Amino acid sequence: MNDRVLVAAMVAHIEKNLVEPVTVEALAVRAGYSVNQFRRKFFSVTGETPRAYIRKRRLTEAAKEILAGRRITDTALKYGYSSQDNFTTAFRSYFGVTPGEIAAIDDKYKRFITNMREAFSIMEISGLTQTGHAATLMGSVEGAARFFEHAYSSAMLYGLSGHAFVINIHDELCPSGPYVWKTERFFALLAELGIAVTGEFAVTRDTSEGDRRAIEDEIKRRLDAGELCIIGYLEYQLIGGYDENGFTVLRPWNGQAPSEIESIAFTTWEPCLKNEGWVYLTTVAKRAPTVDARSATQNAIVFARDLRRSPEEFAMSGYHVGDAAYAAWLTAVQNGHGASHGHWWNATVWAECRRHAASFFRECKEFARDEHALHLCEELAHVYTKIADSLSAVSDREIGEDVKTKLLTEAREAENVAERMIEELSGVL
Repeated sequence: MNDRVLVAAMVAHIEKNLVEPVTVEALAVRAGYSVNQFRRKFFSVTGETPRAYIRKRRLTEAAKEILAGRRITDTALKYGYSSQDNFTTAFRSYFGVTPGEIAAIDDKYKRFITNMREAFSIMEISGLTQTGHAATLMGSVEGAARFFEHAYSSAMLYGLSGHAFVINIHDELCPSGPYVWKTERFFALLAELGIAVTGEFAVTRDTSEGDRRAIEDEIKRRLDAGELCIIGYLEYQLIGGYDENGFTVLRPWNGQAPSEIESIAFTTWEPCLKNEGWVYLTTVAKRAPTVDARSATQNAIVFARDLRRSPEEFAMSGYHVGDAAYAAWLTAVQNGHGASHGHWWNATVWAECRRHAASFFRECKEFARDEHALHLCEELAHVYTKIADSLSAVSDREIGEDVKTKLLTEAREAENVAERMIEELSGVL
């Protein structure tokens, strides 16, 4: 069990039993750990020992009751103190005043109660997972689709969103290729599938502390209301909840990659602002799909066609989409970038996308109106499998430049074949 979930469960038990004799030993047994293990886990999440937390919460609730007019002796006994003297000693040690002093305090001074810490706050989005796709944007989208109970296969999500057909290459084969492209139409297709963008936020080193806090509060409000949040940083990752310290973040590969982060601290937004100086957030909500499966497929095919016809609609400065991406990739290999991390990563991601494109067309056969459309779907599945195989092979850093060039050229030619077939399919599907 995740430590945060474990501690949240134990805190909930404590809150229900503040006037009962709850011990650290009993909590450890309930949690299934030794006392020392449980104490370490509790402290790592809350910043307090279990005993200190229980003491704080009992004194806080006792103070509220005394302010409301309850007798000090009765309150002391209720919260487990053997005498009023023991209660007074503990109370003064924590608050700096005695129970008698706050019982007699003037109303205008009772504002001190706002400084008392409430119960540990933790929000965990139960049932949310992030699929470990190389394309982490799609891993986040698939996690959202599953959470929203949309019954799309991985292949259909890749295909219907258009991501299966994207290829984006930087002039120097930067590993940012899979991340830095214009995604407006991608998210528009997702909205048709019932995953709608509800807000976009940017936090940078120039964002004021007040604005950072406002964004934190807004994201928490949206999460509480059932929306999800995708962060765009070194990877796309889903926010899995929050506690008193910050947002917790799902890791698609369980921390195996240094580009994954585990959390974002409130106010400082570390590690994002410290390391890179920026992070982007997109909130999404569940909606009813606005098109049927056939229409969604037709829209995805138009998207695939436009990636080739109008690459400027998707490419950002220094990057290239569609056939121009292959031209840039071949040039980069010839310029000595073929053994780079960026070369390997782009090949890995775009091979994954093309493999899902092949599976997408296999599933699209059920929408074929006639034998010709059925044949086109089967042929497109074959062509995209061939492209995926070529890109998977080209990801090998050890093969020579001539082999990389040959494989990329084969993939490029196959993409041209697929483009013509997609154009034909758009008229008969």
